[in-house]
Amino acid sequence: MVGDLLAATVTTAAHTRSGEPQADYLGYSMGGRMCLHLALAHPGNVRKLVLIATSPGIADPSERVLRAAQDEKLAQRLSDTADQPGAFESFLVSWLSMPLFKSLDHSDAAISSRLRNSPLDLAASLRMTGPGVQEPLFDRLADIAVPVLVMAGALDLRYCEIGKSMVRSIGRNAELAIVPGAGHACHLERPELTGRIVDSFLGPT
Repeated sequence: MVGDLLAATVTTAAHTRSGEPQADYLGYSMGGRMCLHLALAHPGNVRKLVLIATSPGIADPSERVLRAAQDEKLAQRLSDTADQPGAFESFLVSWLSMPLFKSLDHSDAAISSRLRNSPLDLAASLRMTGPGVQEPLFDRLADIAVPVLVMAGALDLRYCEIGKSMVRSIGRNAELAIVPGAGHACHLERPELTGRIVDSFLGPT
């Protein structure tokens, strides 16, 4: 379903020989997982794929159930902030204080941009597309035929290992880029370097 929705967003891009629209897709974290679903559901729509700090999902069924329950609690917390002035910003500050983002400076965290999101929409996203409810894709990665760039910050050890595993599973179409001096949000911590790596991979449009 996620792949179908993403595929529908491409309306004016260049077309493949089969007549389907084709574009490059870049996704970060949850967005990267959505791009994986797109590449597998609609391979003709994807020219190249960039995945930043991305996991293919949770393979163990019991872990998925646990994660879904955790995300439901988080979604409820988000929903509760909708009618409380200042509560959403407090939630975001708390979220960004997690160990996952310890290397992300507050000034680079784009709080003002994040505040433009709807907490109710974010809650719905967790409930519908969180790793606890989405199909895990580990066993299907080898089916991806387009070039894939997998990126992770060097300080984000967990996602560096996940990235290496993904590249091995995808095979010769995939390459790994580790961004030095950056953590989970490498695109925010070292935006210029991340941008250069992405531009080099995508090449001319």
